[in-house]
Parts: sequence; structure tokens; C-alpha cells
Amino acid sequence: MLQLGQTHNAKLIAVGRKPPVRESFAGLDLFAYVDISKDNLREAVQELTEGKGVDVAFDCVGGELFEPVL
Repeated sequence: MLQLGQTHNAKLIAVGRKPPVRESFAGLDLFAYVDISKDNLREAVQELTEGKGVDVAFDCVGGELFEPVL
């Protein structure tokens, strides 16, 4: 999904439950990465977007991130 966003010139914010692995994002121009094992997702996104939030969010897996992404 990140690749799709990149093709549309989106500012990409990736989210994970551990520190990012550089190889996982090779070729992507990430705006930011939020490690939810350390940071609150809602607060981090609000800070990164200066309180504006995001226009589109994709949760391709479901599970614990489903509700926060909503």
C-alpha cells in the first residue's frame, strides 16, 4: 500500500510495533515512521500533521491497529 501512496505523491507515514527495518522501506520516501510500542499512534499523527490528521489510512492486516486507524 505504501507504494500505491507514493505513486500518488502522498506523504507516507508507516506504522509498526517495533523499530523500523531499513530494508523494509527500501525505495520508499517515508515522511515518518511511528513505532507504536513507544508512541501513541493518535498523538504521533496529530503532531506529525500539525493537528490536521490524515486524508487516507490503510490497515491491510486488521487486528490491534484497526480501531486507531479509524
